[in-house]
Amino acid sequence: MIEKRFDFKYEYITLDEGVFATAKDKQNAELISRTLNQLYEENEQLKSELQKIYEIATINKVRDIVDEVYDDLLYETSDESDYARKNVLKCLEKIDLLRDDLE
Repeated sequence: MIEKRFDFKYEYITLDEGVFATAKDKQNAELISRTLNQLYEENEQLKSELQKIYEIATINKVRDIVDEVYDDLLYETSDESDYARKNVLKCLEKIDLLRDDLE
């Protein structure tokens, strides 16, 4: 639940950092208060969505890097490179699961 940050007052509304919005009557004060609270809630939702987009983009970049490592390992043939390829494939699977969880 999002805490309301703006309460109406009959003569003025106090905003963050000492900014004031004057209202001539209670109805205007309530309208301003309601509008500010709606904008605050919308802003919080947008920040959350932006954070999610950032996390998914970061995971995609990590996956691309690990995928490049896997491609490089494909050209090597040894028991060590086989072991490394298997581990890289496991990493790719875990990265995909993490991305799926975020989406």
